[in-house]
Amino acid sequence: MGVSLDILAGQKVLLTGASGQLGGALARRLRTAGVMVHGLGRAAGGPAPWHTWPAPGALGRLLRDEGIDQVVHLASPIQLGADRGATAALEEGVLTRTREVGEACLDAGCALVHVGTCDEVAGGPAPFAEAAPSAPISAYAALKVAAAAHLRFLERAHGLRLTLTRPFRVVSPGEPRGLVAEACAAALRRLPLRLTRGDQRRQWCDPQGVAEGLARCLLLPAGPHPTLHLCPGEEAAVIDVVEAIFDLAGAPPDLILRGALAPRPGDATRLVGDDAEARALLGPLPARPLRALLAEALAEAEQRLQTGTSALPPPKTDPSNFGLSSTFDALGSGSLRIDGPSSARSDLRATGLQTTPSEIEQSPTESSVPNPPLALYPLDRHEDARGALLKALPHAITGEVYAVELRPGQPRGEHLHQAAGEWFCALSGAAWLLARAPGTGAEALVRLDGHQRAFVPAGVAHALWAADGQPALVLAGADRAHPFEQTAPFPLLAGRDWPDLPAVPR
Repeated sequence: MGVSLDILAGQKVLLTGASGQLGGALARRLRTAGVMVHGLGRAAGGPAPWHTWPAPGALGRLLRDEGIDQVVHLASPIQLGADRGATAALEEGVLTRTREVGEACLDAGCALVHVGTCDEVAGGPAPFAEAAPSAPISAYAALKVAAAAHLRFLERAHGLRLTLTRPFRVVSPGEPRGLVAEACAAALRRLPLRLTRGDQRRQWCDPQGVAEGLARCLLLPAGPHPTLHLCPGEEAAVIDVVEAIFDLAGAPPDLILRGALAPRPGDATRLVGDDAEARALLGPLPARPLRALLAEALAEAEQRLQTGTSALPPPKTDPSNFGLSSTFDALGSGSLRIDGPSSARSDLRATGLQTTPSEIEQSPTESSVPNPPLALYPLDRHEDARGALLKALPHAITGEVYAVELRPGQPRGEHLHQAAGEWFCALSGAAWLLARAPGTGAEALVRLDGHQRAFVPAGVAHALWAADGQPALVLAGADRAHPFEQTAPFPLLAGRDWPDLPAVPR
């Protein structure tokens, strides 16, 4: 990649956070240079040899016993945003751990490369110079500033061999959270994605380029060195990145709800780095085109979704992410009911939704389905003296389309499609649609009567039956082709009372 790492061959380098996206890329790069990579984390799961965090004060002994030459400290919890309450939750993982790593490296005679965040200076003018004064825009960034200050103290007062770095926004395939992951999830599932105006500009960096920069930091002689910005990538607006992902996925751009969210307090309008010091010390870092990075992220997300190993996040848990607030204003009916576990419910009266704190805090790795378990939209309906025209499907779909005849008292469905979502709208009569997310128990019951359409994502169980004791005809369309064997039975109705349906025994 332009700079040889051969001089590192035979060294032992310990990576904290080695099981993460950036840590994994760095581990692979170092191994190609003959470095023996050790991983350190809370639990097993990274590269071998792997170590779990020792008791406080014992990390220095581990470094000495293993003969570690250098440490790259990537591990850190991340929580962006201006929430003041985040400080207490993040302090141990960000500040206390960094102090512990710094003290251990000093005791064991190891050099340390510390990975900070571009948010440390994001409150200042862009592009951010490497020598810019600290201007954190989140509790997370403020703790990173404090951690870096303590390491500088150890360097100046006690001789710690130190290099501080600040990567900018890294686009990593398989990342479980963040804008790119959420946009991939929405585009692949053909679901709406709520955004601010999306005018914020970011530097979208190649993880391989950032990993190369961290690897080259291990070549530096003893310092002191300036803080180095690692930002090998293109500058682009948030909306441009989202539109590119939807274009690559072949998803309708009208699902991007630009301006649906208010600007976030303290959000930087431009997050772009000046990396003059890094270029002088490390040389230019490789960077692939942004569209290629997004295509790689989308392909990884689609593969995980198809193989059932998806770590894609659900769309934002704010119920209005699904257009429900506007739907209820338009319908004025409150016909949607969301139920979850019976304890600790919070009534979201503005939308008629009910959810629980446990559902809001759900990890994206626990379930790949959204919450609430369906999306409801007004149906485009045009009437004149000749009759009515319904725009039943919002865009072209690649799956099969069915006309489902419903007879009173005879439910259909009670199954889930593992690989495809499904659209529903009533062409004549009225019908009830019940959906339940198996991973969370979140449940929705909606009435379809020719004035709305509903979307049930892949992996959500659902059932359909006639309303008002009258037959109904419902149009159902899968958003993508899927094999029949990926449809699994899922009982939904037994043991409870449902409108317009005789009691189903347990």
